[in-house]
Amino acid sequence: MSGTDHPAERTGMAVALDLLEFSLLVRAERHRREHPLATEEEVAEVVTAWKTDRPGAPLGDAEGRSVPWPRLKKPS
Repeated sequence: MSGTDHPAERTGMAVALDLLEFSLLVRAERHRREHPLATEEEVAEVVTAWKTDRPGAPLGDAEGRSVPWPRLKKPS
């Protein structure tokens, strides 16, 4: 996050990316706290696994049911 950006000028995507970056830092710190002897390589592996597995949200964070993508057109 740049200190020169005015908050009103930030886009939703920029904020979302900042939040993602922050969540990765928090996950790494949590692992370091829970496993004080962990190496930085182990911490990086845990963060990577967390990004790809998403416990509690295996299909993503969206509400509703999963649908195939691209959506198939319904017959007329």
